Amino acid sequence: MRNRLVAIIVFTIMSVVVLLISGYINNTKSVNLSELKINNMQVNEKFNEKGFKVNHEIQIDRYKFYYNEKHPDLIVKVDKKSHKIKGIMLIKDSKIKTNKNFTVGDSIDDAIQALGSSYQMSKGKHGYKTLTYSDKEDHLSLKVLYQDDEIRRIEFYKW
Repeated sequence: MRNRLVAIIVFTIMSVVVLLISGYINNTKSVNLSELKINNMQVNEKFNEKGFKVNHEIQIDRYKFYYNEKHPDLIVKVDKKSHKIKGIMLIKDSKIKTNKNFTVGDSIDDAIQALGSSYQMSKGKHGYKTLTYSDKEDHLSLKVLYQDDEIRRIEFYKW
């Protein structure tokens, strides 16, 4: 009798834990970012150095950082071993476009219209806000930093 009671209690606790975890996973927002491109580049594709120079100011053991010669505010993070793009950051340059029809200088509503409302919003200093889109399946994140409803920076990376 005592063993049966312990088994029932353990089973009940395990069931509650499984329900809580599955509810959390189902409620976490996810967006498919696998097709997103910035300046015709995708995260996790082979990097073509043509038109780029190494940024020697940023040094991390596993990665090299490059900037575009014509657009120095476009920075690309590349894995040294695989030579694949692991991150793309765009600051200030409204001439560089995404394939989702929004870029720096556009209204934040353009990004929301292109990607949907499955984002997390956070507030920073000086009136800056960040929308973070996550792709759980492909382990990708997109951060769109904006102020006064104008996009100021776009960060796209693999985690």
